[in-house]
Formats: sequence, structure tokens, C-alpha cells
Amino acid sequence: EGEALGALREAHSLAAARLLPDLTAARLLPSAVDDETRAASLAVAAGCVQRLRGGRAPTSHGGLRAEADAPRDVFGGESLAETTRLEPLVRSLVDRTAALLEAWPGHPALVAISTLCERLHSFRADSPLMQLLTGCELLLKRCWEWEAVACRETSIKPQIDALAALVLRWRRMEVEAWPALLRRAAERAHDAALLKIWARLFHVVNSHLWADSSAAAADDDAADASAAGADAADAADADRAAHLAEFFETFQRLLLTAEAGAFDAYLWLMRTFARQLEVEVRAGVRQGMGDQRWRYEGYASILHNLVSYYGQFSEPLRRAVADKRAPVEARLKEFAKLAQWSDRNYDALRQSVERSHASLSRGVRLVQELLEVPAATLLLGTLNGQEGAAEDVTAGAAASAAA
Repeated sequence: EGEALGALREAHSLAAARLLPDLTAARLLPSAVDDETRAASLAVAAGCVQRLRGGRAPTSHGGLRAEADAPRDVFGGESLAETTRLEPLVRSLVDRTAALLEAWPGHPALVAISTLCERLHSFRADSPLMQLLTGCELLLKRCWEWEAVACRETSIKPQIDALAALVLRWRRMEVEAWPALLRRAAERAHDAALLKIWARLFHVVNSHLWADSSAAAADDDAADASAAGADAADAADADRAAHLAEFFETFQRLLLTAEAGAFDAYLWLMRTFARQLEVEVRAGVRQGMGDQRWRYEGYASILHNLVSYYGQFSEPLRRAVADKRAPVEARLKEFAKLAQWSDRNYDALRQSVERSHASLSRGVRLVQELLEVPAATLLLGTLNGQEGAAEDVTAGAAASAAA
């Protein structure tokens, strides 16, 4: 049900973005739309109220759970239960700064604090937590600069203590969310692999659209086969077989040289192309498919068999990557448990933040380097040291494609 509600919200946002700008007094939607969309509108409105009031999220069994019990993505997702903690602190600081500005109109430090408070107030409630945290730390820096020269009557120490406590809370959450940070590193490697290779694979799969020399030669021979007799037909078949063999070698070489973080992405993309070709052959959506049918069927068969064969190595590769990641995860877990934070002043807080960032960055960098290792290298380490494992993989793929 949570997935259904998410899809409903996306559809509602898209419809609103497309329809509302064009609505005028002379051009309105029919009244029947209200009746047809009443249930969906109520569901979307109820979801917005739940998110804003309690930060509650739908569960897989249809109920609701508090956001405190839900996994947080502090690096990119919204966290309304946390962002609502900031509003009263900023409001208190705004009130205190306004009172001080009455006594010292135009004071640069107070104006800077007031400007930063306004900037934080302008953020959306669903802004990423790290974006708000950066603004809070900058605001805290300005507050400490004022506090360094303030007397007891002009002090803003209570506001600084409350803001520093919130900053430390969010920084602890950042460190404790290291699994999400490593997961995002893997997702970036997956997406980067798709971006790097998609256009080239599309060009190869749809090579006839660009009249590649080898493909054009195979097509010309096939078209002349009926007029030239059995010898020409055999030559055309040989050219087609050679073209399909070259197609097979291209995609097999891609998988054999894939990095660990790109292996599953390549498999997913090849599986998608195979399904596309199979559907096009069955549906006949291509105009003038005729003498091109052998190409679609051959490509689809090769991609299907390559994915089926190399897909069996996905799980061993994941286990190999997990084994290599285990020491990194253990160090980050230990650091999160023992991390110490100080809010005595801005410099102490900054040093604490820099230590945490250094540890997290080191862990992410090690995972990124691991994902850049060739998948074949990691797989060979999981095959019990069998001699000739790489040759067995290549031979098995060739036999699978030939089938």
C-alpha cells in the first residue's frame, strides 16, 4: 500500500503541474472530475497532513509508523520530525536578534544572524537534513562571533546552546547513517555505469538504423540470395553468422571486463534490451521488419543467453563485495560507537565534524575503490581457487549463446 500511495502522490503532482497553469475562469475542468478524483484527493491530503504533523509513513501492511521508527535517509531524503525541531530555535533567535538590533541598529554581526535565520526559514520542510545542517553550522558560527564580544545583557548563549545541541544531534545521525552512505556510493556506481554505456549499447543493438558496414553487407547478401542461388544464400548465412558472432563478442567482452559496481547494471541493461527485442519481434511494431527479423531474433537470443549465464555470478559477486566491505563497515561501526563530540565553542565543534567527515570519507573512498575492481578478479577469489576458472566462464558463455 505504501508503494501505491507513493505512485498516487506522484500522479497527483504531475497532474497538478500540467493542468493548473492552464486553468482560467473561461477554461475549467468539468465538474465530474471532482467526483471521480475525490477519493484520491482525500488520500493525498491525508498523507500531507500526516507527514507535516507527525512525520508518519505508510508501512507495507497498510498501517502507519512513526518516523522515529522508520529508517532515515539523512543524506537525501526528507525527515520532517527532525526539521520541525529547527523552527522554534530559529524563531527564538530571530526574536532575540530583533531585540538587540533595536539597541544597535545595523550591527553587521546581528544583521548577518538575522539574514541567515531568514534564509533557514525559507527552506521547505522536506528539504534534505544535510542542507539544513550546513545552514545551521554557518548560523552557529555567526552566533559565536557575536557571543565572543557580548556582555551578559547582550548574550545569546541560551540560543547558541539549543542550536549547538541540535547540530550535534544531526551530526551523530549522520555518522550513525553510514550504511546509507555506503549504499548511496554503490547506487552512484550503478548509475554511472548505465550512463557510460547505455548510448553505445543502444547503437549496437539498433545498428541497422545507422547502416553499419557489416550489418549492411549481411542485409544486401540476404536480399540478393534468392536471385543468386544456393551459393549466394550460403554466403549470406555465413555473413549473418559472422555478424552475430561479432555481436556476441562485443557483449561478452563488456561483461568480462566489467567493474564490480557495474556488473549488475550491465546485466540489467542487457536484459532490458533482450526483452525489448523479443516484444518487437512478437508484436511486429517495426515497420518493414521483413529481412531484419533474423537480426532481432538473433540479438534477443544472444542477449537472453548471456544474461542467463552470467546472471549466475551476480550473487557470488555480491558476496565477494560484501566480504571485502566487511572490514570497512566494522571500522565505521566502531567509529560511530566511540565518536566524541564537543560544543564548547565553534572551533571544537568544527574539529569534531572534520574528524567524522574524514572517517566517513575514508570509508566511502575504500568502497568506491572496491567497486572499481574488475568483477572477474573478485569472482576468481570466490571460485575455490579452481585453475582455469576464467576460461571456464568464457567457454560456458559461448556454449550458452550457441544453444
